[in-house]
Amino acid sequence: MKDKKPMSATKRKGKKPTITQQDAIEMLASAINYCQQTGLKVKAGNLDGKLALLVEGAAVDQAGSVLRFVILPVRKTEK
Repeated sequence: MKDKKPMSATKRKGKKPTITQQDAIEMLASAINYCQQTGLKVKAGNLDGKLALLVEGAAVDQAGSVLRFVILPVRKTEK
């Protein structure tokens, strides 16, 4: 007989897991740290009460309401 994994409460009730805004910001900070570890240059600042992020070499590719981030091709510099 196969061992069955117990079904999570989320799957049973059909509800999405709930996270707080603080949890989401901490996940964003973690993701930014991973980006920096790979060599991506990240600048952050505050602009009129809003968090502003700049990631050199990356861009937003938005399809409808879904945000997707992409790495831009490296441009050769002219000498």
